[in-house]
Order: sequence, then structure tokens, then C-alpha cells
Amino acid sequence: MKAVAILGGLGSQMFKYAFYLQLSSKESCYIDTMPLKMEHIWNGYELDRIFGIEAPDLADYMEQKELDEYLQKGLNYKNAGVRAMEKLQPNKKVISVFRGYLYPQRKTPILYFLSLVYNKVKRGIYRHNDVKDVLPVICKTDIFSFYYDEINHTSDRYIGGAEGRATLREIFKFPLFTDAQNQKTAKDMENCNSVAVHVRRSDHMYDNGNLFESGYFPKAIQYIKDRTTEPVFYIFSDEPQWCKENLDELGFVQDDDVKFVDWNRKEESFRDMQLMTHCKDNVLVISSFSWWGYYLSGREDKVVCAPKGYWFEVPVHF
Repeated sequence: MKAVAILGGLGSQMFKYAFYLQLSSKESCYIDTMPLKMEHIWNGYELDRIFGIEAPDLADYMEQKELDEYLQKGLNYKNAGVRAMEKLQPNKKVISVFRGYLYPQRKTPILYFLSLVYNKVKRGIYRHNDVKDVLPVICKTDIFSFYYDEINHTSDRYIGGAEGRATLREIFKFPLFTDAQNQKTAKDMENCNSVAVHVRRSDHMYDNGNLFESGYFPKAIQYIKDRTTEPVFYIFSDEPQWCKENLDELGFVQDDDVKFVDWNRKEESFRDMQLMTHCKDNVLVISSFSWWGYYLSGREDKVVCAPKGYWFEVPVHF
């Protein structure tokens, strides 16, 4: 039995759920939403509210007061997840793996896997080198006779290929727009050569900061202009005011048709991702939110630009 911890923002949660689907197709598996119940970050767990997703959840086996006690003691969701799995199968011990690290105090035969699918998809394989040292230890338990091959040869297993993409587009099906502004914007995007430009800054400058220094945006914008007639650029950003004041740094000139999508906030922020899927072309950043906005579109003839070293299935990188 395994569990996949669901944490991070919406895009990360979607990646982890895709990983859960692959694992659950082979054997008993749970999601674990305790990280979001304990740490109260982002907009909390969103897959149920947005997509109506239901899955067996380790959090159902822990009361909120127990989780609060873990926090008061300075313990985190890994401890809570292990405890929940021990409740489910009290006669078995738990192997806990977090970002490639094996917690050796717990041995066979249950794996509590805090998923790495986000990094796996970006790189084609898992990014953390130490996971290669962990895998032989896990495989010796015969829990994963298939797992070593899976981890090294599944760049297109979980979310790749036409069949996988169609499945996930059906699972991650957005609810209809209910407000006039988003309805009109989506319609406008469908009726012009719309380009979604994602500019993620505040919480992701630790990795996206280099994109501004390397000239990624001007290169990507020019690439789009060279291949698209009369493009209309829709900017999605957590810092829209900065974008408005620095359009030249993003590669725009005065005559460019640039629009800002800056009204979907807090629990409605997922609408930005939904609008991205209506755009005909995409400029991505290092952000799973950005990636899903491109991937869930049904268009096959997109022009898509991505940063170097990320989103390898995208052919154009700067």
C-alpha cells in the first residue's frame, strides 16, 4: 500500500494526483491531504472543490485535533502520514520517502511516498540523485518489483501520450465560467490569435529570476511574433503591476496588443489556468500552474515556448 502526499499549489496538486492515478492502477493507494490541512498554505486542497475529485484520503483517519497536536510539537505532515498508515495496518511498519530520502528507522513493507512527480515530469526522470541510492533499498523488500524500471523509463507514462492526455483533460475538467468577464475573455481568446504569457514572480523568483536576467521573455515573445499574425498577448501574473510597468523587459513594444488578466484572485485563481487553456499559443515559465494551462488545451498546433531545462516535451526552449 502507498500514499501520495498532496501539497503545494493547484498545479502541484494536479501533478501529484496524476501520479496517484498511476500507482492506484497497480495496487491499493491513498492520497494524503494532511499537508494542506496542517500548514494552511495556498488555497488549501483544491482538487475536490474545482474538479469534484474524490479519492481515499489518509486525512480521513486523523482528527484535526491530532494534526494540531503534531504542529504544536513541531512535527510535520510526514509524521502524521506515517501515523495514519500505521492506524490502517497496525501490524506493519512504514517506509517513508521524502524527496528521495529514505527514513531508515522504518522498514518494510508499506511505502509512504511523498511524490516527486513534479520534478520527474520536468526532467524526464527524477531530479534528485539520491533517489537512485534509495531505490535498491526499497526494491529489496519486493514491494516494487516494477518500480525501478518505472522511475527511469516513464517520462511519458503518467501524463504523456494522446491517451493519457485525453484522460487527464477529462479528469481535470474545469467548471463553466459563471461571470461575464471570464466568459467574454474566453470567447475573445477563441476568436483571435491569443497568446497566454505567464509571468510568475513573487513566490518563484528563486528559479524564475534567471528568466528575466537571461532575456527569456523577449526571445519567446519574438519567436511568437515571427510565427503568428496579429497576436494578442494575455499576461497572467502574480505581480501584474510590475508587468504593466516593465513591458519592455518582457519584450513588448508600444504597438503590441497586450491585455492583462488580473481579476481572478484567491479561491477563483484557478480561472487563470482555465483561461490559459483557451489561448492558441503559450509562453511558459517554471511553474506547474503554467504547464497545465498549456497541457489541458485541446489544440494540437500550438506554438509553445518554455525555459531551458524544463518541460522537455515542449520543442522550443530559450
